[in-house]
Amino acid sequence: MRAIFRDEKRRAKSDEKSGILKVILKTNKETLHRFSSSAEIFLNSVFALFVIILPVERGTASLYYILLGFMALYLINSIISSGASFRSAKTPCDLPLFAFAGWCFFSLVWSIDLHITIRYLVRDLMAYIVVYYSTIIYMRKKERLEVLVRAFLLSHLLILAVGLYQLFFSFSEKTWRIESVFGNPNMLGNYLIVTLPVFFVWYEYNLRNGHVKINNFLIIPLITLTELELVHSGSRGAW
Repeated sequence: MRAIFRDEKRRAKSDEKSGILKVILKTNKETLHRFSSSAEIFLNSVFALFVIILPVERGTASLYYILLGFMALYLINSIISSGASFRSAKTPCDLPLFAFAGWCFFSLVWSIDLHITIRYLVRDLMAYIVVYYSTIIYMRKKERLEVLVRAFLLSHLLILAVGLYQLFFSFSEKTWRIESVFGNPNMLGNYLIVTLPVFFVWYEYNLRNGHVKINNFLIIPLITLTELELVHSGSRGAW
């Protein structure tokens, strides 16, 4: 009888420990899920905000570098925590990109002002490499790609809106060229000529997938307004 009693007591303690362990594991899973959701929201916010302010980096330099810092940390964390995910980020541009970066650093030998050259090299070239690879890793999920597309669309609409205001309400014979938020008509022209192919690809994608309404009510008006502002930027470099 005593042996049976001892066995039942052990089972009761074992069941109690097992129940406590299940509660702890469940709590940890819920905490981890909430943390993952918060991290995902923060990550989406960083990349979306970066896409919105990137065209107007001149006026938002501090925020630009803060967001760039977060993207660099995200890239480093991806490399350390999951080397496989970083290896999956390989692209056809890797070899030319690193060859060009290597040549830039090698050409420092002939730099007239080494301090300024290194500053611009790190600020521009290395920053774009960080943005390039962190974006590729970030876009592994389709939902994240949609976030970037919406952010890009919002940014482009704001730039077009400012340009249209200048065109119709600030137009004069002396200053017929518009500059939108860039402070320079040539910079506006360069931005528009780079983004215009994106809308042509988007138009073709919608055409193949039967999204005719999106083309008629969004893409075609955007292409028309982009080309209109491109003309009124007066940028010969863009053309």
